[in-house]
Amino acid sequence: MKKNFILKSALCLTLAASILTMGACKSTGDNGDTTSASGDEQAAPVYYTDVPGSVKKSETVYVNMDNSGDVKDITVTDWLHTDKGQVKVSDTSSLKNITNVKSNIKPVSENGGITWHMDTTDLYYSGKSNKELPVKINIKYFLDGKEMSAKKISGKSGKVEISFDINSVNTGTPAFDKHLQGADLFNAAEFPTAKFVSDKFTFDGEKVTEVAGQLTLLGKTAPVTFKANQFACYQSPMLKREVCGGDFEATIDRTQWGMNYGVDWGFAKNVRLVVQVEAVKQ
Repeated sequence: MKKNFILKSALCLTLAASILTMGACKSTGDNGDTTSASGDEQAAPVYYTDVPGSVKKSETVYVNMDNSGDVKDITVTDWLHTDKGQVKVSDTSSLKNITNVKSNIKPVSENGGITWHMDTTDLYYSGKSNKELPVKINIKYFLDGKEMSAKKISGKSGKVEISFDINSVNTGTPAFDKHLQGADLFNAAEFPTAKFVSDKFTFDGEKVTEVAGQLTLLGKTAPVTFKANQFACYQSPMLKREVCGGDFEATIDRTQWGMNYGVDWGFAKNVRLVVQVEAVKQ
C-alpha cells in the first residue's frame, strides 16, 4: 500500500475472500463443437476435448461499502483453470451480468448453468451478486483509541484498529457455529468482540512487508505480527481503479489467550491466521 494513500471520507472497503474448490466445474468432450473466423476465409475447426483430472475454480468477493459499512455493490471474480486448453467446461453461477475480463470468449447458457469454450488453460470472469454476506459488518472509526466519524478522521494518521463480531461467525453449519461461539472456544456470550490494533507497519520501498500489533481475544491481549506473503498495487480490470492488497499470515498459540479446548486430546495449539486485504483508491 503506498505510503501517501490517505483515508477518504467516502471510504471504499474491499473484503477479499478466496475460496479454492476442486471439482466445482466439470469438463465435457464434444467433437461436434467448432469455431470459425468471420469473413470469407474459413478457419480450421477447433475441437473441444475432455480434460484429465479436475477443473479448479477460485472465487474472490469484492464488497464496496459506504463509510458506515452499508453494502453498495458486490462484485465477484472467478478463475477457472484446466490441465490444457481447447476444452468445454460446464460451470454453475448465480452471478448477474457475467463478463469475461481477459478474452472475448462468451458464456453459453445451457442445462441451467453456463458453459465456457476455453481456448487456453485459464479463464477469468466477473459478475454482480445480490446475496447476503456470510458475516455482519459494522464499521467504526478510531484514532489513537478515540472513536470519531469518517469525515473527521479523513487525512489523519494513527493506529489501525479492526474489531470482529464473534456472533457473526458463519461456517455454513449452524451446529458448528454454535460450538465455535460457545464457552469451549470463542465464548461469544462473555467476549462478543475480538480486536486487533496495529502499532507498526514495516515497508520495503512502497510495499508493506509486516504489520505488527496487539490481538485481544477472550479478554486477553498479546502481540501478533502478520507477515506479507505477497503485496502489490495494480490497475484492476474489473473495478477500473488502482487497487493495493496482499495476503498476510501469522501463527499463534491459542492457549496464550486461554483457548485450551482439545489440547489434552492432542488437538493442535498453533493456529494459522490468514488475512487477505485489498484497498481501492478513491
